[in-house]
Parts: sequence; structure tokens; C-alpha cells
Amino acid sequence: MIGNLTKKSDVFSTLNLNICSLLKNNDQFIHFLSALRHEFSIIALTETWLYDEIAELYNMSQYTSTFSNRKERVGGFAIYVHNQYQLKLRMHLH
Repeated sequence: MIGNLTKKSDVFSTLNLNICSLLKNNDQFIHFLSALRHEFSIIALTETWLYDEIAELYNMSQYTSTFSNRKERVGGFAIYVHNQYQLKLRMHLH
């Protein structure tokens, strides 16, 4: 099914991956995305294992990103929302 994805802006699509360290697996992740040849509406990555000091290094062009970085040894997530959508953070819901 994934092999049949095409680049269509009128289709809402999501991708959720447990990345187990974005620092370690970023190159493979970018290669994986380019191989799919599809721009997802939302990409969610769990277990990013990033700290606040380096999270901005992992922004993606054409996406607005938000991170919840780890306070412990593991954890954290990143959400990338395609720029054709408006991201509105609801901080009062935390």
C-alpha cells in the first residue's frame, strides 16, 4: 500500500513512527520519506530522544514543527504539520 502513495496535496495523510533517536536515525528517516515520494499532512515521531538545545536542528522544510523534548534518558516527540495547514498549539490543555 505504501508503495502506491503519490504526492497529492488534496489527500490528508499521517505518518507515525517510533524513531528511537532522531539524532541517530535522521538520515535514514529522510531517505525513507524521499523513497515514499509522498508529502504527508502530519508526521509524528515518538522517542525522538532530543534535548531542547538541539531540537531546532531537526526542523523540516515545508513543515511547521513542534517538539516535546525529553527530560530523562528516553522519550520526547516531534510533530510536523505540512505548511498547507495551520498549526495552533493549545498550551492550556497541557
